[in-house]
Amino acid sequence: MSDLFNVVDSNNGDLIACSGAIQEADTLRASILTADDYLGKRRIKYYVSPNGDDDNDGKSPEKPIRTLGKVRMLPLRSGDAVLFERGSVFRTDDTVYLRGGVAYGAYGTGAKPAIYGSILNYADAKLWTKNDRLNVWCLSLPYGEAGVITFDCDSSVGFAKRSIDEVKSDGDYYHDVKNGVLYLCCRSGNPGEAFTDIEIGTTADLLFAQNVNDVVIDNLCLKYGSIFAMNFGNNKEIAISNCEIAWCGGADYNGKIRYGNGIQFWYRCEQAVVRNCWIHQIFDAALTFQGSGCDAAIFKDITFENNLIEYSSMNFEFWAGGEGHPEPVIHNILVRENIIRLSGYGWGGIQRPDKGDQAAILGWNRSYQDMQNFVIENNILDCADCNLIFTYSPEQQSGLIVRENTYFQKKTSGINSFVEIVRGSGLYANNQEELEQAILTFETSPKQIRWL
Repeated sequence: MSDLFNVVDSNNGDLIACSGAIQEADTLRASILTADDYLGKRRIKYYVSPNGDDDNDGKSPEKPIRTLGKVRMLPLRSGDAVLFERGSVFRTDDTVYLRGGVAYGAYGTGAKPAIYGSILNYADAKLWTKNDRLNVWCLSLPYGEAGVITFDCDSSVGFAKRSIDEVKSDGDYYHDVKNGVLYLCCRSGNPGEAFTDIEIGTTADLLFAQNVNDVVIDNLCLKYGSIFAMNFGNNKEIAISNCEIAWCGGADYNGKIRYGNGIQFWYRCEQAVVRNCWIHQIFDAALTFQGSGCDAAIFKDITFENNLIEYSSMNFEFWAGGEGHPEPVIHNILVRENIIRLSGYGWGGIQRPDKGDQAAILGWNRSYQDMQNFVIENNILDCADCNLIFTYSPEQQSGLIVRENTYFQKKTSGINSFVEIVRGSGLYANNQEELEQAILTFETSPKQIRWL
């Protein structure tokens, strides 16, 4: 294509060629992508493979079941495991509902098994027909809203529009959900011939667990959820490790904004760990705990550790309660040794109209009466094309501890006008001295501060 479709290239774009933690990110990413499988001893292991048969019992690698539909029907009990064959892609038009006490992981060799919210690869000329509008092509798409469209193995991304009349530039698309038709502008002709790969995320949540406890998720790849990759609500004992999560979100919310997160813990969560995951290109928050309800929101004993979080609008976000809601409980939160980089540079940051809400760490400058031992330490915050930090400092928020973090920043692209280093400080940076001055309003004991 003559134009990349409204996205800065994830690896080599001019705007992001320079960042402070490239080598560290590359090393961590490689470690995550090659992590070994280990779920420990399990009562019954069910195996899932595209080469399987749903008439099998699935209790051995030699006789796996085949579909996610069959996974939903398994008589799973606490202590069981569901293992997906490595090197496989499982496409779904429905959410996988997680069961309490069950582990979900991988077996075999090769790449992590992938669960896609894109029903098929739409790079097939027979699927597309020419519309009477200039350069616009039509696709029958009788599924949920298309939150995200990527082309040629995620090298470029489409731009959602709210009406067919707005579909004018390369990559613009409109999904008429009511009539099940998607319209895409493609100046190179039939999209099925112009691209070797087209993924369209139409499944809202890929994995969902509400009022479910003791769940393990390891070594899965989740892509193209139109809202959430993993959506949790009111849970205890959740362990997520060694996963890749990408290209999720973008769905319409209330006709005014687009949204969608990578891993979300909603309203109440205790004893959760997200460790050694690569989360990237998420429209909204890559990793978040948030929410409110009739009773007090509770977030306790949560650890986010050794994750690579990049190219998202909010790489890490938290908030709880709010006006009219009981005061939340936020105790023993540990955000440690993560690489949090290039917030605002992904497709969500570029496409969202509400650009002022973005930050590498986003807490919305809310204050809490019952926050205890919320520790942010030894992380690398590596360049944001937006606010770097949007949360109160330890001086403003009792119970927040920030120490030994590394900060890199550089000149922003100019796309976003909300680029305070610490939101609310009134401080911007164009050099080393200004960056140091701004960071020290948030953390008094940083490991390193460097202007690039």
